[in-house]
Amino acid sequence: MLQYEMIIAKDIHSIKKIVNAIELYYEGKPVKQICKKFEIEPETFSIWIAEYSQIAIEFMELRKENEALKKILMHLTGKCQEIDPK
Repeated sequence: MLQYEMIIAKDIHSIKKIVNAIELYYEGKPVKQICKKFEIEPETFSIWIAEYSQIAIEFMELRKENEALKKILMHLTGKCQEIDPK
């Protein structure tokens, strides 16, 4: 892996970590518990919330939409198989 690829991979991992922490916050987990889990200071978490909360919210909405679409697809696939069994 090239050096710049390692930097990008590290950045992506860091962003995932931040988004996961913020998602836990919006799910109702206490900040103290989140900070302990991710080994960060509350001040760092406050910065994360300020800078990345919109991204985390969009990810959560996309996950919900993806799950809904999967259910619709499964339902439609089942209906299609009932109409045209092979």
